[in-house]
Amino acid sequence: MVSSKVPQQAAQVSLESYLSRRFTYLSVEEWRKRITECRIFRNGVVVEDASTLVFRGDSIAYDLPDFQEPPANFDYNIVYEDEWLLGVDKPGNLLVHKSGRSIRSNLVFQLRYCHLPAPYPEINAVNRIDRETSGVVLFAKEISVVRKMNLALSKRAIRKEYFAVVKGIPAEQSWTVRLPIGKDTDSSIHYKFRIDHNAGKYAETTIETIGVLQGKTALLRVIPVTGRTHQIRVHLAACGLPILGDKLYGMSEKDFIAWKNAPQHLESGGVFSRQALHCGSIAFEHPETQKQVIIKAPVPPDMQQLLTSLQPPLC
Repeated sequence: MVSSKVPQQAAQVSLESYLSRRFTYLSVEEWRKRITECRIFRNGVVVEDASTLVFRGDSIAYDLPDFQEPPANFDYNIVYEDEWLLGVDKPGNLLVHKSGRSIRSNLVFQLRYCHLPAPYPEINAVNRIDRETSGVVLFAKEISVVRKMNLALSKRAIRKEYFAVVKGIPAEQSWTVRLPIGKDTDSSIHYKFRIDHNAGKYAETTIETIGVLQGKTALLRVIPVTGRTHQIRVHLAACGLPILGDKLYGMSEKDFIAWKNAPQHLESGGVFSRQALHCGSIAFEHPETQKQVIIKAPVPPDMQQLLTSLQPPLC
C-alpha cells in the first residue's frame, strides 16, 4: 500500500485528475481503471467514483498489485541534514525518482516511506543523477525551500563536482567544453541525447585530468556549469573520452540494444558494471542561513576497486 497527502495546490480536483497529475507513471485512463478495481482509498475508505473530489490533507492510498520490480541497491547514506535540507550519498543502480516499473525501487520512495528510524514524507529532490551514477543528491524538506534551490540552480549558483573514469587519454590537463545538447532524434532510443548545433541547448562543462591510468584510461574531475540531461556523459563522449561502463554513450546503438536484451553478456566481458561517474560534492549558499555549505560523498567501494585495478605499476 502506497499513500500520500493531498497538498494545497492539488486540492478540490477529482481523484483521477489528482492521481494522474501527481503520479505520472500511469495515465488518467489507467488510474480510472485502478479506481474501478477498488484499489484507491481516501482517508481509509475505498473510492469507486473517479470524479470524487479530494481536499487538502486527504490521505490517498493505492493498493499496489503484486509484480516484480527491477533490482536496486538501497545502500544509501545520509551525509548532511538540517531543518530544511537533506544530503544523501546515493549508490549506483538506484533511481532518484520512480520510472517504469521501479515504483518502490527508487530513492524518493525509500526516503518518504521506508527510511528508518523515521521517514521524510514531504521531501523533494533538488538535483537528480542517473541510476548508475553514484554520489550526492540534495533534497529539500519544504516546497518553499525547493523553490529557492531551483532558483539557485537557474542562476548556476550550485556547484557540483564529479569524478569520472574514462576510456582514452586526454590531450590536455584542463579544458572547457561548450557544445549544445539536444534529443537524439535520429536514434531509436528515445532517452538518448547528442551534440546538436541546430536545436540543442547551451551546455558548458569544465574538465581536469587528475591522472592517467592503465589500459588507456584516465581519472577526471568534471564540473558541469549548466545542467542538461546526460550533459557530462554526452560532452565526454564528444571529446572521444566515453565514461567507462557507460553503455548508452560508450557503445554502438546496435550493441546497446543487444545489451538491453541480454545484459548478462556484457557483465561476462569484465566491463565495469555501471558508468564510472560519481558526484563527489555539492556546494551552495544555504537558502535559509545564507552560510556556505559543502556536502561531500566519498568515492564508493566499486569505483575505488576499479581505480586500484587501473593504477600504473610502481617503477
